[in-house]
Amino acid sequence: MTGAKALAWRNRILSLGIVGLYIGLVHVLIDDPLLRARINYGVVITLGYGHLVGAAYFARKRLLKKLVRPTRYLVAHTGRAGVRLARSSKTTQHFAWFLFFTVASGLVYAGYSALLTRSPGFWLPLLAISIWHTVENSQGLEAAYRSQLQMPALTRDPKSHLIALGGSICLLGWAIILVQPKFETATLAMQILTLSCGAFLLIDRQERPAAKWAGLALIAAGSLPPQWFFTSGRVEFSDLFTVSILYHLISWGTLSVEKSRRSDAPIHMKRDMAVIHLLPLGILLSTYAWPASWGSSLRADFFAPATYLFWSVVHVLQTAWLRGRSEPKPH
Repeated sequence: MTGAKALAWRNRILSLGIVGLYIGLVHVLIDDPLLRARINYGVVITLGYGHLVGAAYFARKRLLKKLVRPTRYLVAHTGRAGVRLARSSKTTQHFAWFLFFTVASGLVYAGYSALLTRSPGFWLPLLAISIWHTVENSQGLEAAYRSQLQMPALTRDPKSHLIALGGSICLLGWAIILVQPKFETATLAMQILTLSCGAFLLIDRQERPAAKWAGLALIAAGSLPPQWFFTSGRVEFSDLFTVSILYHLISWGTLSVEKSRRSDAPIHMKRDMAVIHLLPLGILLSTYAWPASWGSSLRADFFAPATYLFWSVVHVLQTAWLRGRSEPKPH
């Protein structure tokens, strides 16, 4: 086993161990399912917002480089506005882009919130995107450890995404049956897709043994009867949400701590990481000093999985854009 592979597996095992320990302790110490769900959402979502903000903050230089081409396009195709943009300082250009992304994200979120009032389960597919991001990042750990702890570009090979796709579809099917038990047909469709991904991994002769084991795991997971999750009472949606999100947070947190110890790490990276992750907690605690109606409303929105998953998908799109796609393989 190479050094990078060993480090990647150490990261995965450590992350899975901490997640398993947390889930076990919460179930042992707290009997009330509603209180347990509130604690799960509070822990995961508070840490998650720190992760989302930190990912944008520490990638700001790469983000600014990515904006050079769109800026040139606007300068060339927007007439007088483009001329003014070209003559403005870099700081002004960056602020204009920040304002644009803020307004655009706010408008999309407003439309998303309006859709949730009509279709309360509209947010569930966002969980699949977030899970895909978790699995895909976990698959890329070995390459990250080989390249100065930087995640590699997204591969163009569709087969390499089968594990992440199968895992996200499988967990989405489980989430649907836990949140909306009457949607058994949708869960059955997710099971069929999960089994298909697992079968493709097994029959492909070019796949590595690890991928074939993943295929077997997908087939086993896709074969579980949907009613088991709803009737057993052992698994709740908050557990599924916690496992799928917390694993990624711990895995990436481990990678970030290792990166902060490198000699070429940004100055004050450890301090910035701590401040960024404490910021959502500080905002949350400050709501208790607000008028009761405002504070409780914000906390309810803050802890809602539907709200967090929207911004999580924005994060997925941002990181995918920054990473780009890998170079096509020569024929």
